[in-house]
Amino acid sequence: MAYEDATRFRMHKRIERNVSLVKAVKKYRGYTCQVCGTNFEMRYGALGKDYIEAHHLRPLATLKGKRVAMDPVKDFAVLCANCHRMIHRSGCVGDIAEFKKNNYRG
Repeated sequence: MAYEDATRFRMHKRIERNVSLVKAVKKYRGYTCQVCGTNFEMRYGALGKDYIEAHHLRPLATLKGKRVAMDPVKDFAVLCANCHRMIHRSGCVGDIAEFKKNNYRG
């Protein structure tokens, strides 16, 4: 039998996201995934209302240790959780159209 060991903890460094910037992205882009077209409110009703993930087109890892101005229109996309994970696995992190053309089989 395998176990999860909830008694062990590890510390991680984390970049704090700018909540107001994410809200601006969602206000501009809406709540429909730019890759697959999933809209969580249409799929789950009230539970899915206003749910989507904001995706940085410039990976945060490349901004390490810097304070960088971000434009909610130019520097972000909105993606469902699945497409968000898949774009990070691809080589197209900063190009939604290329990712969709080369990888999405909807």
